[in-house]
Amino acid sequence: MSTTILSQPKNIFFSPYHSSTFMHSFLTANMMNKRLKWNTIIMPDYIDGRFAEQVEMCKLANIKPLIIDQEKKHFNLYKKNRQYTYQIKKITKDVQKKLSHKCLNGFMKYLNILYDDILFFHYLLVHYKIDMVVLTIDVVAYKSSMLIRAAKLLNIPSVIMPFTVCFPNSVAENFIVQKSYHYNPLNNDHKLIHDTFPNWIIHHKGKELFRLNNVAHMLAFEELNLTPENPWLYHSGYSDIIAAESIFMKELLVNEGVSSDKIFITGSVDLDIIYDNKRNVLQSKKMLYQELSLPDERPMILWSVVPSQFNFRSISEFSNYYEAIGFIIKALSAFLKKYNIIASIHPRYYPEKFDLIETTGIKISKRDIRELIPLCDIYITSTSATTRWAAALGIPVIDFDIYHYEYKEHKRDGIMQVQNASEFVELLNNITLNQNFYNQLALLQKNNMGYWGQLDGLSSSRILSLFETILSYSISVKKD
Repeated sequence: MSTTILSQPKNIFFSPYHSSTFMHSFLTANMMNKRLKWNTIIMPDYIDGRFAEQVEMCKLANIKPLIIDQEKKHFNLYKKNRQYTYQIKKITKDVQKKLSHKCLNGFMKYLNILYDDILFFHYLLVHYKIDMVVLTIDVVAYKSSMLIRAAKLLNIPSVIMPFTVCFPNSVAENFIVQKSYHYNPLNNDHKLIHDTFPNWIIHHKGKELFRLNNVAHMLAFEELNLTPENPWLYHSGYSDIIAAESIFMKELLVNEGVSSDKIFITGSVDLDIIYDNKRNVLQSKKMLYQELSLPDERPMILWSVVPSQFNFRSISEFSNYYEAIGFIIKALSAFLKKYNIIASIHPRYYPEKFDLIETTGIKISKRDIRELIPLCDIYITSTSATTRWAAALGIPVIDFDIYHYEYKEHKRDGIMQVQNASEFVELLNNITLNQNFYNQLALLQKNNMGYWGQLDGLSSSRILSLFETILSYSISVKKD
């Protein structure tokens, strides 16, 4: 690898958006710091419950955390010295005349919000002399479109390193029970979007659904030319490059319409960490068992405790989150004499919130999920992006679809998806008590491990090589 570009300090801006993807960004930034001494900057989600913890992690790793409230004060001074106006580009005067008074006011409000976001990111990228922007997710529901637009205005390359990918119909399934996303043909504002910008609408299970639940918000995206080619598809916006973790990720994106020319399979730092833990699995498992005071020699079930979605998803046989958690605890407890059962709490939550779990004999580990998955023999989760890591390791997975999303992304090989309590118990019995059944699932997983991720310990090197190429090209363009 040439050192011409990499030997020069670079300023890399990471935008993870929330705690689910923070570690994905943090690990990549930390790797760059250690291997290249690049200056890495992360913008944690300031409304996230673990914001203070994330800021402290960054400081300890010599990664600069951006404190939004502090940056906004400087930004307001910056903004005063710049004039900006809107030019009607897509939303013609005739279209505006058809909007209700309420929608027109909302349209102007969202124009201000989105443009302010663009200008704020523009300020950050200039102020910190950013050379490259790295995002974990690009969807219209977040601020990624505005960050990418700001980067383009400054000829700064933007790269998506996806933490997850999702079919458009899977996104639509989130909104099927939320009336605010449903198209109403009797609403003139709805009809205007439906007829003028139909790419914002998807047909799903006999319903027509909006990608955003506010017409004014969608119109503002159109006015500022921020709308991706397919608003329903993750990572289909205007980033320059997508650094995909696996064949699985690239295949899904290409099949849904993203150009294969912009997608490079690099792996991820996550996979390198998983690879390191896989190589030392016996020693690592022994140490974990000692930490948790568990007996040696037993196989391990790892249960990934996902966040509650009952506040916006009511399709479930359980009446609330704790009823669902209680059911899984009871089902797993039946196997405590044969298996060491360990729970990993989702990063949005503090493990202390789930102390009740440990009263049953199930242990909670505070280790990162990337350290735990390689050690387990069976992985249990619910529509989690981490399913692919177990698949890359050849580990059978029970995907308990508590909220009946019916996601198809992971439904293959040795990933068994169930949607109700009786199916979960039946599958759990089969996979734990029937060795032949377990072996068949494990074989299915092992035959296709490379599809889900290449575990060779070289992902970090591939990522840095790609970044060197991008930065070399970017510099030559700026010189021209």
